[in-house]
Amino acid sequence: MSKHTVLFELGCEELPPKSLKTLRDALKAETEKGLKDAGLNFAAIEAYAAPRRLALKIIDVDAAQADTQKRFDGPAVQAAYDAEGKPTKALEGFMRGQGITADQVSTFQAGKVEKVCYLKDVKGQSLDALLPQILQTALDNLPIAKRMRSAASRTEFVRPVKWVVLLKDDQVVDATIQDHQAGNVTYGHRFHAPEAVTLAHANDYLAALEKAYVVANFEKRQATIQEQVKKLADEVNATAIVPGDLLDEVTSLVEWPVALRATFEERYLAVPQEALITTMQDNQKYFCLINAEGKLQPY
Repeated sequence: MSKHTVLFELGCEELPPKSLKTLRDALKAETEKGLKDAGLNFAAIEAYAAPRRLALKIIDVDAAQADTQKRFDGPAVQAAYDAEGKPTKALEGFMRGQGITADQVSTFQAGKVEKVCYLKDVKGQSLDALLPQILQTALDNLPIAKRMRSAASRTEFVRPVKWVVLLKDDQVVDATIQDHQAGNVTYGHRFHAPEAVTLAHANDYLAALEKAYVVANFEKRQATIQEQVKKLADEVNATAIVPGDLLDEVTSLVEWPVALRATFEERYLAVPQEALITTMQDNQKYFCLINAEGKLQPY
């Protein structure tokens, strides 16, 4: 059976930074569950998250469910045929109910009793037919404390949804998700590249967005922030304090990280450094710099 690469992106207004990673991981887990429940095999799912988007790339997913056979059980063979081997009323009723003729009746062993049955071939549904509902259900199951509706839409989400991308290789999958018709158009950075970006193929996603000043991969954005912060700290022989929670929050606030080193007047260092550090981290989302002795620096 042929395999495909699927790209799904939900474009939103800025998502809550403290829950961005949780939303990304839950969307991936719920979609994995939906695909497995539908009997669609896949190699892997890559999950992406940035301030204005949640996205999934499903790699090597089945084009359709496998065809299956469903068994419908009828009466016992003894009760199904009379002495001449002709169908009884019980068997005729069963055949009528299933819309079948005598030559379509099979038998099977149910414990000690042999019963008649009808083995119906069930054609597997296509990926295109199943995906929209799998993805919508995954979104409905996300852990969101407060959902909001936007404009006249009746569907709810953590933030207003602005666009939806759903591609199977280079084809748009016909779907309505969160009241939006899916397409192949995404959007870059709000200020550096706000114009529409058309995706030719599901595999083009990360590269196309990077050209539009968006690093969609959370881990890559985080690594970039850490490298830039370290470089700027090294220049003034200092070490940055980078708590994990704050690093995650800053990663969730920016699409295109650019670190800047700022200074403040040394006389402010007269304030106990714990108070300064708390304010810089909690209110301003800054990384503080300390010297080798652990003393706060005016950076």
